[in-house]
Amino acid sequence: MATLEALRDVARHEPLRLRLAGQCMEPALEDGRTVDVVAERVYWPGDVVVFARGDGRLVAHRLLGFRPGRPTRVFTQADRSPEPDSAVALHEIVGRVVTPVSLAARWGALRRFAGLVRRRVLARLA
Repeated sequence: MATLEALRDVARHEPLRLRLAGQCMEPALEDGRTVDVVAERVYWPGDVVVFARGDGRLVAHRLLGFRPGRPTRVFTQADRSPEPDSAVALHEIVGRVVTPVSLAARWGALRRFAGLVRRRVLARLA
């Protein structure tokens, strides 16, 4: 998708300003807030990343963890959602929202990822 590549290119050179719509990341990120998004070489669990959905919409959700493979995929989840999103290819990430991420938020992302891995392993063993 040419538009995604263009957005990622902008975010590599200067912060990309986006306005958030929706309440799924509250209270960390409020509906209507304008955020800066920057492309990084490495993203960490707990970062809020912006990625493109299949329909072209941009979404800002918290990164939980990685699924190795070709292409590498990441698992994300909105803070107010009970379930994680479908895996997102690493190359579909535009960048991360420039906002402080607390140790508690990083730990919470890792806990959610561990729960996701546990459920998938148990489902395979069943």
